[in-house]
Amino acid sequence: MNITLKAITLFVCLSCIATKAFSSDSTKVKDSDKFDLKINLRGDYRGTFSEEASFSNFTMKPMMVTVSGTFNPMFSYCVRQRFDNPFEIQADGLPASTLMAYVDIKPVKGLNIRLGKQAIAFGSMEFDYNPIDVYFYSLVGSQTQGFSTGAMVGYSLGKQSFAVQTTKVLDPAYMLNDYKSGFNNTFVWSSDFFNGAFKTLWSYTLTNASKDKFLQQWMIGNQINVGRIQIDLDYLQLSRYSMYELGNAETPTQAKTTDRSYLANVRWFLPKDRVTLSAKCVYDESRAMGTRVTEQITSSAVVEYNLIPKYGLSLHAAYAFRVNNTPEAFSDKFTNANENMFLAGFSWNFQPL
Repeated sequence: MNITLKAITLFVCLSCIATKAFSSDSTKVKDSDKFDLKINLRGDYRGTFSEEASFSNFTMKPMMVTVSGTFNPMFSYCVRQRFDNPFEIQADGLPASTLMAYVDIKPVKGLNIRLGKQAIAFGSMEFDYNPIDVYFYSLVGSQTQGFSTGAMVGYSLGKQSFAVQTTKVLDPAYMLNDYKSGFNNTFVWSSDFFNGAFKTLWSYTLTNASKDKFLQQWMIGNQINVGRIQIDLDYLQLSRYSMYELGNAETPTQAKTTDRSYLANVRWFLPKDRVTLSAKCVYDESRAMGTRVTEQITSSAVVEYNLIPKYGLSLHAAYAFRVNNTPEAFSDKFTNANENMFLAGFSWNFQPL
């Protein structure tokens, strides 16, 4: 049994003991007391074909185990563990395989304080989905930092929610010259209008990449729900640092890169909720050193079939066509050939406890 599995097993045992301890005290028992164990797993046969290269293989999305609970109206916790990442201790003191390990404190109605390793609060509908359920990410989605240790303070007023979050920078792409004291400072606004017909998830993030240089990120997510149709409309923009080799340069140049994505995703939930059809189109571009580094247009279609709803077992098949347009100066770094991509597989999302 490896170190990661031992750590998770120990946490689950301690959580069960803690849950029993709380439940045995009649003064602390609430209707909301619970101990939840959720498991997510996905496997895909993938293929990518272009004029430059073609490959196909079977890949397993990581198994993720999530343990969460609410001991009383004021305190709750959540831990999400992946089983494919190495047990490498990151700059925030937690292993990379531990995606989330936080506590929520609700001292008064509407106020929530989150402490620990958590999802960075990017305001985009694409990030609102469980990562294991996303088939083709936007360029911005594939470049973002996902999880880090920090604190978030949120306040809900009716169907409007506001939050401020500060998290440790862990990804070198957001540090200039190996700067070690960077933080992501994020403001998030989410809302629900017309009984769920229109929802927003917007954010602005300012990251100090060095003592006097900052990176900005804008995420504007919108969702429209009409009957069984759900439409996501996102604009995503982030800045980061990349290494480029140009001309006869002997050493790569660290240059600020700005990624932008325009995303439209339509989902149709067929009657009885057994079949879901999706169509997605994403326009991506990156700019560095005053010029466009790469440009992509990705169109995809997905069919999901809920095979055994009781046990969370579903099948899916997806196809995407990507148009690449890379300037000649960067053609050796990025592909400039159009690509056909497909995947077919299964997802298993169940809750044994």
